[in-house]
Amino acid sequence: MGKNLIYQYWTVMPGKKLPPAVEVGKKFMSDYAESIGADYKFSLNPKWDSKCSIPEYYNAFEPIFNPEYYENYDNVLFCDLDIIPVDDMTENIFDQDIVDMGICREKHKEEIRQTTDSRINAKADEMWNNILVREFDTEMPRNKKGQMKVFNTGVVLYTKAGMEKARKNWVPFQKYINKMQGLNRFYSIDQNYLHAMMHIGKMDYTEMDEGWNSYVHYHGPEGITGKRPVWDCRTKNTKFVHVQLRNADNQDYEWHRTIANRPVSEWNI
Repeated sequence: MGKNLIYQYWTVMPGKKLPPAVEVGKKFMSDYAESIGADYKFSLNPKWDSKCSIPEYYNAFEPIFNPEYYENYDNVLFCDLDIIPVDDMTENIFDQDIVDMGICREKHKEEIRQTTDSRINAKADEMWNNILVREFDTEMPRNKKGQMKVFNTGVVLYTKAGMEKARKNWVPFQKYINKMQGLNRFYSIDQNYLHAMMHIGKMDYTEMDEGWNSYVHYHGPEGITGKRPVWDCRTKNTKFVHVQLRNADNQDYEWHRTIANRPVSEWNI
């Protein structure tokens, strides 16, 4: 199994304060790391030089490019701070058989983007794909319906071999960012960068069980009750819950624990 690390970070933007949920996320994930015998590292305002104009997003890739990490660990798990392990979850994410990297799909987003009025939609995805074909000779994969696959970077597991391949093959951050000018900013940041590099960099990746990144987020406008409907992707196989609810950054430990473990009808939102 080798030596394993769970890495998280937060960048405090100018004029902003550290949200209360940062400490909450650290607590949940550091406890999980201890339970499976992995090391845990949280970096506040990472100091490594990501060599790009939006390091607050690309700091997610620090373990790949900072020898402090890739020289000392066989496997590194990056997790967003809004990833909450469910109660009594003992399964070890590092036990999976992964060659270069493991990541989870957002299958529901592949459907939602076909009809959404958001600026992040299927048409924009196609424009993004066209740039990748033109500039990097790489087409993004599609599902059985011909829709662009969507991957989420909230939970990504890298092996030592995968991190080495990334250092050799990935396009420099700023070069990619510059090519995305004219698209919505979303396509310039870490999630779509990684999605592109999985293929441009010829990464041997595993689509991990969706239970490692089960999303809960609002979907649609407020109903007659004055509350927005919740898209709840949790199942009996859920291991980590990705709490993507507005104002979650200002909530405490027990609030997040309730969201991760209790039915929506019992949430205080």
